[in-house]
Amino acid sequence: MLKYPKIVVFSILFSLFFLLNHSQAKSPESSSVFLNNINYSQETDFTRITIEISNPAVYHEKYLSNPDRIYLDIENTNLSGNIRPILIDNGVLKQVRTAQHDKDTARVVLELTRHADYNVTALTSPDRLAIDIYNGKPVKKAVKKETTKTQKSSHNFVKHIIVIDPGHGGKDPGAKGKSGLQEKDIVLDVGRRVKKLIEEKLGSDVVMTRDDDVFIPLGERTAIANKKDADLFVSIHVNSAPREGARGVETYLLGRATDKDAMDLAARENSTADKSSLDDLQFILTDLVTTVKKDESFRLAHYIQENLIDTLEPRYNTMNLGVKQAPFYVLVHTKMPSILAEISFVSNPEEERLMYEGKYRQEIAESIFDGIKEYLDATPLLAFPKEARK
Repeated sequence: MLKYPKIVVFSILFSLFFLLNHSQAKSPESSSVFLNNINYSQETDFTRITIEISNPAVYHEKYLSNPDRIYLDIENTNLSGNIRPILIDNGVLKQVRTAQHDKDTARVVLELTRHADYNVTALTSPDRLAIDIYNGKPVKKAVKKETTKTQKSSHNFVKHIIVIDPGHGGKDPGAKGKSGLQEKDIVLDVGRRVKKLIEEKLGSDVVMTRDDDVFIPLGERTAIANKKDADLFVSIHVNSAPREGARGVETYLLGRATDKDAMDLAARENSTADKSSLDDLQFILTDLVTTVKKDESFRLAHYIQENLIDTLEPRYNTMNLGVKQAPFYVLVHTKMPSILAEISFVSNPEEERLMYEGKYRQEIAESIFDGIKEYLDATPLLAFPKEARK
């Protein structure tokens, strides 16, 4: 064994200690996010504000009244330069302005002319935050929904394969309401209703991951979709929260959770996955969020969420919780656009009461069907490679 003088050993240890601490001291700075730019685009039903950031970021949003405005605080983020206010003044949105709220937080403020619904979504490739400000409910939307029963889809000549995944089942009841209503029973019934609508109105093939009260592991649900070479994967769930007043509907796609509620929900829905699978989840996410499947899943989620709200909000004052991202294991390995819909809160006594009713379940099923149909109608045939080859 080689022997070194004590002074040499001490010098080496001191150098290592200095380098380690120096790198640790620099790590927060090196991991900070930069807000590089803000732009906007005007769509038919909404205005999209796009916040370009250098890396994924955690954000907090809040709606304020008198005057109406939305602000977004982005953590561990600095403005990369002087970002000028954007004047829009389109009848709903006045302007967007940005400031360095404190040394670790960038704030984006959207000034409104009146109350407006909105949704915030974190996107990747490149990293950005999208804020959609909705103009209201166009009349043409209501007309379209009345005619969906008789109109034939432009995709009727293509025999799509759509997988409907009723969550939980068997030994895994999912969430439970105070009166005893179980998630597994609600979503199976809604899933069967969606299947019937798709087969009758679109002529597509529908595969149910479960069509009975049986337990299917999360990984097997995905495997079913991939084995069938499906075009879409729609997982149906019922929400639950410790706060009894929590209510509404939300639709998820696979991604990094940007708020605690989304992370808690994913943890509950992932509870039956084995530990080794969950250990790989973050690694898989890093790869998957860069694929085109992410953008298509977002489009599908948007259509389904929009139809759920258009149907339920006027009749039941349902809250629009928006389109969000979270690391749901059941969505990880799918090779096709895939979403997870949380259709109501069984922990809310009023929404639990509604979910006992066949009429309410049918309205939810029709809304999910309408969202799927609108996605298919708006998606070019070339987005479905195996059909294009035929």
